[in-house]
Amino acid sequence: MARRAPSSFFRYLRNSAFYTAVKRPPTAQEVQDPCRPWDVSRFPMKKAFRHPDLEAVWVIRQVLDQTAMANIRTLFEDLHDTGRFPWYNYEPGRDMMPLHASPGLDAQKSRAMLEGIEVFGEPNSLG
Repeated sequence: MARRAPSSFFRYLRNSAFYTAVKRPPTAQEVQDPCRPWDVSRFPMKKAFRHPDLEAVWVIRQVLDQTAMANIRTLFEDLHDTGRFPWYNYEPGRDMMPLHASPGLDAQKSRAMLEGIEVFGEPNSLG
């Protein structure tokens, strides 16, 4: 039997407590690690490249056109300005705004993709 995800409010409280009580906040030196440039200027357009040292960092040059970027910028500015979806601050530099697909994703496919990941909640949920 699958474990039921806690409501978004309790998940928020649990995560806040963890990052407040269990995990120490990063020091200024940890937050301000020196940046190392990654020159992607010679990479072909619209092809994915993984960073040689950081497995989770990928780049796809010009994956969005100017109109798409303007639409995304407008969406987040409007969401932020209206306050409909609040930003949650978990630690310095880690602000998150929960957004959900509309219409909701197929429940069976979502469960298969997100199994074991608690931060998303049940398919079609608000948390």
